Amino acid sequence: MKAMVLAAGLGMRLRPLTNDRPKALVEVAGRTLLEITLSRLRSFGVREVIINVHHFAELVLKYLKRTITLVCGLRCLAKRSCSIPVAA
Repeated sequence: MKAMVLAAGLGMRLRPLTNDRPKALVEVAGRTLLEITLSRLRSFGVREVIINVHHFAELVLKYLKRTITLVCGLRCLAKRSCSIPVAA
């Protein structure tokens, strides 16, 4: 099964938490929203994920590279909102 995660928003309603990071990297109980989302998708049987990024895209890509063990078993591809592929 495949899924798409929309992580390109500006996160304006979560300011000041999103002044220096995208909403997807805001932590709740020690886990980022992106980690929580990917873990839940994996538990539902999803094996391929496309992550749409834009605002602070580089931080999301760095996060995915650093924490690839957290999404073990998922094939992740991050893409910018303007449809330019970005290697994760």
